[in-house]
Amino acid sequence: MAFSQELPSSFADVLRVVKEALSKNHELIKKGVIDTEAEQITLFAFDEFQRKKDLFAKRLSRVDLYTRGGDRFPEEAAQRAIIWAHSRASGKLLQHLIGFQTFLSHEYDVSADVLVPRPETEILVAEAIKRLKNSSPQLGIEIGVGSGIISIEMLSVFPNLTMLGSELMPQAATQALKNAEKILGKADRLKIVQPENAGVGIDAFQDHELIIKQKADVIFSNPPYLTKQDAIDAEVIEQEPWSALFAPEDDPLFFYRDIARAAHTYLRPGGWVFLEVPVERAKNVLELFSIDQWTDQELVADLNQRDRVLVTRLKDKN
Repeated sequence: MAFSQELPSSFADVLRVVKEALSKNHELIKKGVIDTEAEQITLFAFDEFQRKKDLFAKRLSRVDLYTRGGDRFPEEAAQRAIIWAHSRASGKLLQHLIGFQTFLSHEYDVSADVLVPRPETEILVAEAIKRLKNSSPQLGIEIGVGSGIISIEMLSVFPNLTMLGSELMPQAATQALKNAEKILGKADRLKIVQPENAGVGIDAFQDHELIIKQKADVIFSNPPYLTKQDAIDAEVIEQEPWSALFAPEDDPLFFYRDIARAAHTYLRPGGWVFLEVPVERAKNVLELFSIDQWTDQELVADLNQRDRVLVTRLKDKN
């Protein structure tokens, strides 16, 4: 992008110019996120400048942005902020521009190859940690690893845990392993298998040596569950991988049905299942796990009081 006028030189001026650029996108105005995203873009551009210059200063906070309003803003960082702002205004996802998304207390690298981590999935992870905190799970399964957020968060809390995940897309599997190495220091406790086609669910693990040796203590999944009839932001459809968004057209509950059908083959008696579910079909998913082999079924609401996570257990033989 060529700059026909002088770049803004202070924190306050950069923030103002970024807001002006974002305000050209009517969807961002309608969502009421102009101020928040302008602050994020300005701060992220400054942070990236410090990182590239090997300036190991602490990251600035939102408060710093305003208390330092009159301070000089580096020209290189200002240029980056404006480029990002115009790209965001044209419909690019902010996380794709800056290259990461914060999830709980960690920063996950993201790209167009994986879903951007969402706050709803934090509810699933928090529920799992709460219910497993007094145990020491040894083996977990995740169907559809994506960027790795669920498996990696569980591995960060439970030191004796190994996570066995499936991921159809090679680029996403690579991203997950890189995130594991970045956040955990090494990726040796995250094992990923790649199914040959999208129609393979939990049975992707049937011949894995870990499953042959022992059954899992817990199963996780945030599978593709959207249908084309659901309300979805246009930028999500345009920017994120469809294979991670949309369920099979002829069976929107395919992955949930598959887990309810075959989980007993891979899960020990009394083992847990944590699933992110579509709010429009949460009750339908619950019904799939209302058969005799399941117990303690519960739907957990998100911050908007919509059913978002299903928690259940495989009945103990006793």
